Amino acid sequence: MLDYAQVPASPAGSDGIAGGRDLNRPFRVVGTLDDDSVVAVVSLIRTGPIIAVPCQFRIVPPSTGIFREVEKSWPISSVMVHRADAVEVLLLDQSPYEKSGQRVILRREGTSWTVSYLSAWVAD
Repeated sequence: MLDYAQVPASPAGSDGIAGGRDLNRPFRVVGTLDDDSVVAVVSLIRTGPIIAVPCQFRIVPPSTGIFREVEKSWPISSVMVHRADAVEVLLLDQSPYEKSGQRVILRREGTSWTVSYLSAWVAD
């Protein structure tokens, strides 16, 4: 199943899109996800959450930037449903070619979503 969704960053945001890097642009949704879940996932991404580093891994300095913090200013390319409690969100970086960005894995815990994994992605 392939659908598209749009969650405006502001109430006036859905009227027009100012280009490929506009947060208001529609994005692909692969799999089944209800509207409330789509809004919750996008809302979390747009807060720019920081992923916690477990204490046992703090022997070396923690990683920074793209590997610790969701890039909230980057537009969503797609949301892929892996399971009812797990989704993968691809964000597009500032490159105009839409071939790289950030991969965010979210897990549902009760009624809310949390970031469980961050990585960079690059398409060939």
